[in-house]
Amino acid sequence: MIYTILVNWNGWRDTIECLESLDAARQDGLTVVICDNASADDSLVRLRGWAERRFVGAPPRDISAELTRARGGTLWEAPAAGEGRGVFRVVLVDVGANLGFAGGNNVGIAYALEDDACRYIFILNNDTEIDPGALIALERKMDAAPDVAVCGATLVYHDDRGTVQGIGGTYDKVKARADHLWRGRPLADLPDETTAEAAIGYVIGAAIFVRPSLFRRLGGLSETYFLYYEELDLSQRLLPGERLGWARDAVIAHKVGGSIGTGGASARASDLSIYYDHRSKARFYWRYWRPYMPFMLLRLGHSTLAYLRRGDVRAVKAMWIAMGDVVLHDASFRRTFPRRAARG
Repeated sequence: MIYTILVNWNGWRDTIECLESLDAARQDGLTVVICDNASADDSLVRLRGWAERRFVGAPPRDISAELTRARGGTLWEAPAAGEGRGVFRVVLVDVGANLGFAGGNNVGIAYALEDDACRYIFILNNDTEIDPGALIALERKMDAAPDVAVCGATLVYHDDRGTVQGIGGTYDKVKARADHLWRGRPLADLPDETTAEAAIGYVIGAAIFVRPSLFRRLGGLSETYFLYYEELDLSQRLLPGERLGWARDAVIAHKVGGSIGTGGASARASDLSIYYDHRSKARFYWRYWRPYMPFMLLRLGHSTLAYLRRGDVRAVKAMWIAMGDVVLHDASFRRTFPRRAARG
């Protein structure tokens, strides 16, 4: 059984499109756990309506008692539909609060880990649609490479499915900047898996295929960040003998940040996105790459000047509020610089 976790926050339309692509792609048993992070757009009503139409004749079951950190949950289940079409289950969880990307996913991860039949956990952005062969490709990759603890997919742009968004991520500690491998190149021109995997520094967070044993050891995703850098954090916590992988034939179309305002390649990110990006970056550097903090601060200064030249004072404010929150409120920082943090 594969457990796919979708976090929904005011994005029921995207979530339904993603659900329908998963339904079309499933082969063996699949459970989709939708964790709604206190949406304010009637998402729970809309998603429940979709499930009731999809599972006609299959009465839902209340599973609230089986969930942790959630206000309630409902499960719909359809039996196997012929050879190669295993049981299909959808679980709709009312988390009751906005726990962020990691927190919302962790509610679903905890539920999946209670099932001994769970073979893999698939963390998938709700603004994606997967190709029919994607789940099979991910499962085959992990079955064939037992040392791969976390596996990524081939992400393509939702509005240009012949162009790659990324096959994995790299991060330059000195430039304090992430990049996606193979970004903007034709889907027909992908590298071989061995070459790509040697360059991948982290699996892109829109689609992360994980062995349950890893999450049992780690307790899920780190909730240090609320949003962004969770996938980089995950890559830093692998043990010797565990590695990152890439399933070349697992193609997934991604709308690129539409649900939270990240924006596309040329669009200006939302103030909220800028805030969380910089707060999470500072926390990540402080946790793992502390000697490189001066380079991160140089990058911050460069970004500040760039925004000021464009007259974007709101972006500058979002960045520096984020940095102030890290200095004033993060316990690990205050323990290192208690007097400086106290003065603000």
